[in-house]
Amino acid sequence: MSALRHRAELQRLARVLGTGSDKLAYLEALDLVTLKQLRERSTAMLYDADRESLQRIASAARLLPAAITALIAEKSLGPLLCARIAGLMAVETAVDVAKRLPTGFLADVCLELDPRRAKAVVDGIPVPRVVDVSLELARRGEYITMGHFVDILSVDALAAVMDRLRDDTALLKVAFYAEDRPRLNRIIEKLPTARFGGIIDAALADGGELWPEALSLIGELELRWRRKFGEIALTGDAASIAQIILVSDTQSLWPALMPLADAVADDTRAVAGLHAALCRQKPALLKRLHAAAAAHGGAMLECLATLDWPAALRDTMTARRR
Repeated sequence: MSALRHRAELQRLARVLGTGSDKLAYLEALDLVTLKQLRERSTAMLYDADRESLQRIASAARLLPAAITALIAEKSLGPLLCARIAGLMAVETAVDVAKRLPTGFLADVCLELDPRRAKAVVDGIPVPRVVDVSLELARRGEYITMGHFVDILSVDALAAVMDRLRDDTALLKVAFYAEDRPRLNRIIEKLPTARFGGIIDAALADGGELWPEALSLIGELELRWRRKFGEIALTGDAASIAQIILVSDTQSLWPALMPLADAVADDTRAVAGLHAALCRQKPALLKRLHAAAAAHGGAMLECLATLDWPAALRDTMTARRR
């Protein structure tokens, strides 16, 4: 799963530099920590350039009515300069101006903004406005930018966004680009139970295109959430569990799947469902599962080893008992 984190960091850096991640292929050899440092230093360089001039513009904004400042911001300054200035303005002034700007323009500003440098301003934006801008960003497919804001928006604001953003595929993509993974545990508390199943379905759609991202995220969550996702994934119908097995095998994701399975190793329905689906697989698949999972151990593999297996599969799946 570290390859996924590396790819996400490279895409974040590409966003900062205003280029495609394919143009940064020469940086793929860098480790994750170095890539993050490069992104943070690039951001600092961009924001600190011409800081004195930008500060004068920000200070002058206090002398004008907010309506006039908003008009100048939209028609003359543009999204890039507004993003650079936002964190330098008095918070009350910046919030007042932001309230008067069109949703589309605010979305443009978000694309250029480092939210950490304007957190006080972002916190002051009314939640309905945050929702409107978030939905516009989602409509554009700007999931990297949305992921940046997941790290700083209030949980209540994020809950309001999730309530209106009904696309579970978009929700999964946004979560993948959030850097503060531990914070996702608090955010998930606001997620209705039905959405958990929707996220699993979204991850498995299109041949499991987002299944690696989903397993990467779930594997970093607290046990209670891994258990919830595991219950939904492994207590569904036989066809759904079979799809999980096939996608996980095709993409060599057995080690990533095991934390999800281990979280429900004490759930007899999950164990029975997984056992029944695996009994229908070919020996070669189970050998790949066992070889990958055995290196990591795991409660689910221990449970499966105690069950009855067809003769062709028995030696592989009960090897841990011998």
